Amino acid sequence: MIRFLKNHLFLLCTLCVIFYTLPVVFELVLRRGWVFGNAVWYAYVFPAILLGYSFGLKGGIFNALFGTVLALAVEYFETHLYAGGLRGAVDTLLMVGLTAFMSVGIGYMADIFKKGL
Repeated sequence: MIRFLKNHLFLLCTLCVIFYTLPVVFELVLRRGWVFGNAVWYAYVFPAILLGYSFGLKGGIFNALFGTVLALAVEYFETHLYAGGLRGAVDTLLMVGLTAFMSVGIGYMADIFKKGL
């Protein structure tokens, strides 16, 4: 499976881009006040698993940094440009932080798995 994902880098990148842009589109473009509107941020779990599993600790750290910066940028634009307040920022940042922790953990475990320990 690891070899399949590394050999199909275009597929991996395409999936990650789709899952990274999904929350941005829902938060900034559609701007709907759904009951579970912040649940769309759970789309970050898929790149966390894919990058951590495929590229090990480096992929997990990349996902953690990129996902956190992207979530902070979206929350900044949502609160300052649209005057939305911090209504969902705490939930979103908590979820992104947990996803970053999970991504680094999966990457670390994938590195151990590759070494055969």
